[in-house]
Amino acid sequence: MSRKTLADFNFDPVSPFAFVMWKRLREDDFGLEIRPVPVLLGALLNQWGPIGPVEVPP
Repeated sequence: MSRKTLADFNFDPVSPFAFVMWKRLREDDFGLEIRPVPVLLGALLNQWGPIGPVEVPP
């Protein structure tokens, strides 16, 4: 039995793209053991200071 490589899947729970990627990771066999790690993108942006795409003036 081969050992699978552990990979963290960092995702923002409010992102629909994260759901699509999670579904893809679960369906396909990449030889990885996927560990989901929820992160809040808004909190990261507040901590480090960059603005998000919604905050960029037109």
